[in-house]
Amino acid sequence: MLAAYVTTPVHSGSRSMRTGIPAGGTNLESYSPIQQIINFPAGLASAELRFWRSSVWGDSALGRAVPPNQDELPRHLNDLPTSAAATDYFYAIAILEDGTIDFLFTERADDSTWREKVVALDVARYAGRSIRFQFGTYNNGTGGLSRTFVDDASLTFCPPAGALLLPGGWANRIISQPSLNTLYAAAGTSLYRSDDAGASWRLSGTARAEPMLLSADPNRLYAGSGYPCAMGGDDTPFWRSIDGGANWLPLTGGTNLKPLAAHPTLAHQLYAAGCNGPYLSTDGGFSFTHQPGDLFGLYDARYIAPIGSDWSDVWVGGISEGGGGAVIVSRDGGASWARSTPLEVEMGWLGALLVDRASAGKIYAPGAFGFFFTADNGTSWQFFSDGLSDVLEPQPPPRSGGLTALIQEPVAPYRLFLGTVRGLYMLTPSNGAWEKLTGQPYDQSRVVDLDLVDGAPGTLFVTADTGVFRFTIPAPGATATPTPTVTPSATQTATATATATATATATATKLASPTVTPTPSVTPTPTTAPTPATQSWPMPYRLTEVALPAGSHPHGVAVNGAGDRLYVTLHGDEHAGRSLAVLDAPNWQVSGVITLAATATGPNGVALVNESGRVVVANRQTANASVIDVAPTVGNSQVISTIATNLMPNGVVVSGGYGYIANYGSDSITVFDPTTLTVIRTLNNAGREPSLFAVDPTNGDVYVSSHGSDEVARLRNGHVSQTYPNIAAPYGLAFDPASRYLYIANRGSAHTVTILDTVSGNVVGAIPVILEPFVLAVNPDSGHLFITFGDQVRVLRTRDWSLVTSFGVPAGAEEGIALHAETDRVFVTSGDGDAVTILQDSWPAEIIYASAGTQTELFSMLPDASRNARLTNTPGKSESEPVGSPDGRWIAYIRREEGKSPEIWRMGRNGQNPQPLVQSFGEVASPAWSPDGRRLVFASQNDGDWELYTIPVNGGAIARLTDNSVDDLSPDWSWVTGRIVFVSNRVGPNAEVHSMAANGSDVR
Repeated sequence: MLAAYVTTPVHSGSRSMRTGIPAGGTNLESYSPIQQIINFPAGLASAELRFWRSSVWGDSALGRAVPPNQDELPRHLNDLPTSAAATDYFYAIAILEDGTIDFLFTERADDSTWREKVVALDVARYAGRSIRFQFGTYNNGTGGLSRTFVDDASLTFCPPAGALLLPGGWANRIISQPSLNTLYAAAGTSLYRSDDAGASWRLSGTARAEPMLLSADPNRLYAGSGYPCAMGGDDTPFWRSIDGGANWLPLTGGTNLKPLAAHPTLAHQLYAAGCNGPYLSTDGGFSFTHQPGDLFGLYDARYIAPIGSDWSDVWVGGISEGGGGAVIVSRDGGASWARSTPLEVEMGWLGALLVDRASAGKIYAPGAFGFFFTADNGTSWQFFSDGLSDVLEPQPPPRSGGLTALIQEPVAPYRLFLGTVRGLYMLTPSNGAWEKLTGQPYDQSRVVDLDLVDGAPGTLFVTADTGVFRFTIPAPGATATPTPTVTPSATQTATATATATATATATATKLASPTVTPTPSVTPTPTTAPTPATQSWPMPYRLTEVALPAGSHPHGVAVNGAGDRLYVTLHGDEHAGRSLAVLDAPNWQVSGVITLAATATGPNGVALVNESGRVVVANRQTANASVIDVAPTVGNSQVISTIATNLMPNGVVVSGGYGYIANYGSDSITVFDPTTLTVIRTLNNAGREPSLFAVDPTNGDVYVSSHGSDEVARLRNGHVSQTYPNIAAPYGLAFDPASRYLYIANRGSAHTVTILDTVSGNVVGAIPVILEPFVLAVNPDSGHLFITFGDQVRVLRTRDWSLVTSFGVPAGAEEGIALHAETDRVFVTSGDGDAVTILQDSWPAEIIYASAGTQTELFSMLPDASRNARLTNTPGKSESEPVGSPDGRWIAYIRREEGKSPEIWRMGRNGQNPQPLVQSFGEVASPAWSPDGRRLVFASQNDGDWELYTIPVNGGAIARLTDNSVDDLSPDWSWVTGRIVFVSNRVGPNAEVHSMAANGSDVR
């Protein structure tokens, strides 16, 4: 059951949120939650959760209103499907990154009045972690319907010791201009001013949305949050105050812009940025001149650093929609722009851009993957990250990495101070490495801004998630208190270079304070194929990237069963394409291009009809699908048939003896016979705007996303067999046969991937992914989920949703993705970038083990004992003797329950989808996998003594391998020779090791 906004009842405002089952709904056992993910600050003195609720308890006829015993409630997300309660209840919980559940409040109440609840939170437990606060109602499926309305929920944080406290509250940002002694501090909606570099403060006016920018005039401020380019929304105002924030005037010329840089001497001159790049104003914000550039279609201008009094050189720090960073420069005052950092330099999410005040031509650009700089005005870029390993990506989950702020000391300009996701660092020439300034209240907090003014060079204002703090800078030559975090290593230098230009004299220019928002966790990718970069454990890496002809706009992609041939539709700019490209291993170059028609067809999806080389392509512009026999020599291929469809066919798939084509423009699905290539029927009941498909390979079922009606449909035997409503803007789909979960990319502003349990039919989770996801693929062998975000592919662990790594890819990775499970390769098309990226999945081996408490359960971990995860939690049952399949997809194990014979079960690598394989067969032990993962060998005492047997894991009869009067035990199946080894005392009184063929013959 999904929660929903409602207009009645409400506590305040116009809407509240309903959890539970609405009046007139179907009574199903269900959890119906709403949730908010909070990056919980570290170092807080205290924190509390407040909310108002109004309840309808459908089981009130039972006459009991005692809250459930929290000791009996689920303690992990994996426990929810198996946790039933006697009656319905409302709950407020905190969910940690590993799925652990903390129950904050439970209630059974039939009370329509609004009641407030205040919960004190454990700040030490949640410090520095990403916490999901969730409100929900559990219905047990019997009795009446229960629901709870929640309104005015809030979190209150109390600052740590040392935070800057002002009469209006806790300061959360500083606004400064290096050449002035004037500072402004925001505390809630109040704005305070200091004219003595922070020694004293007075109320000055009202704080506006970030970023706020101080000009060369200490009374003149600019503010504007800018248009939410990725999400869309209403226009945002641009403000100016000329009296220190006492009064603010909206300037229509700056609507939807955010101010980023103010001239150090000319109060009327500033730079702002919009969705399409920088804007320059020379009249105090009344009007702006757009300075466009093609790169600003790919990168959002987050930082602007002009140089010199004439601002002839302008540096811009840009961040792409997928989280990649780039430095862009203009040498002619913004008339033209060029990328300064080479494409192959992966910077990650930029946290700042700073022009060195003392060394001409030196620019600093700290990013998520390292501290980057140029010492020659952009001719070449280097990075120096020694000492920063604790704060750079990638980090082991739940930790994240990132460099978030940077400032240069005016008195000793050779010293730099760096804000990171965990504290403050300092660099001096004598250090040899970045050193962490320890002992601060923000040691484990994200530092989001740094401020220094020339008039008080000894005081650094540090803005962290937990507030604003003063840090006293040691005098030059004095002994500071930092402690190295790692042993220094050699400096690494990027080899790519840019065109050399003349240098310019640096002038101090203050950048606007960045908005205090979480930094997406992005991870660097190897750039040399095919060997992955050195790392502790195997990780996915980029195998190669194939450039296609300009304007080809690749769209759909399919790979053959052998994994050595790729089919890519060339959609063309403005749907003008009409061909299919064929790429062949091992070099993955284009072997040939097949013309589908004489005029534009705008080919979309592509699918294999059979393994002989026949494929089908959906043609958007011509409302049909082309069937092509692709010959080994591509030039001999030919279109053999055309299947009529309805409007704008998009996805296409063949499975279970049927072919399906999603007609996006006519809300229908064409069903065809893949043998005769004739249309069987048209389905008009699968929802609006059917888009893309995913296949369940175990039974041939097909799932289709209906983007326009917020639902997913299951197709079986050419008909709609089931629909799953209330799934926001579904588009790309991926089915995991190990867990039987369907992963659904939610387009638009949801920024989530929905997880549907196809066995129960329930939504079991929504992965927050920060950006808009498009298409995805899941590798059941590794448990890795690949998600495209336009110009980035992220890889998540399906076990806990944590980030494995990410890859920058050419723009337009929105439509095509394909997985070849046997070779663990993922193929991604980039429409705007005219390319195909090939990723090689890779992952570390895991240790699966049994651990006994009150009962024996199964766990997994890496060989160094990290990433420990619980796989089973079955009250009254014990699991033991786990063994993983050769492909890593499955785990077989023994389950024991009092009063029953032991059983052999199988589950997915993450503990989902448990299924019995051997039941009521006497004592069983020692399961082991065949080399192909299709059978298990095991020992059983079913006939009175121990013998060996095999069973097909996907259904079939048990086969006996040994039959004698002695005990044959402990079988193991060699994945190299295919023989089975076992222990038996069939020769002599002592047990010996024997081997035999897989069918039980040739015992040695």
